[in-house]
Amino acid sequence: MLVKENETKFIWQYGFGQAATADTCSEITLDCIIDDFSNQPSEKPYWFQLDEGDTLFSITRDPYDIKDILSPDGFEPKMGTIEAQITDAGDVTPGEIPTQVVLNFGYFQINNT
Repeated sequence: MLVKENETKFIWQYGFGQAATADTCSEITLDCIIDDFSNQPSEKPYWFQLDEGDTLFSITRDPYDIKDILSPDGFEPKMGTIEAQITDAGDVTPGEIPTQVVLNFGYFQINNT
């Protein structure tokens, strides 16, 4: 659900009992296609072979143009990145691929923009 910007109500990080008015989303389904042969040896582990606490990818809080990211000069985000880490690797049987992945993004808005 998208809320109009002028109707957004942010809350202070420690504003216990306050209710924010903001965009929300839940239970988004993404279909993924794996085009690797995961049963073949690889130099690096596949994402589903990582251990709890390992970094899966990094996220920036600012949007970037894909041309900047793919630039041959390299890419350096304006702000720091947040590492997305595996918190529960679960039990993956060797040679099998997980059929469900859950991503949880938790955040709070610190101002009205």
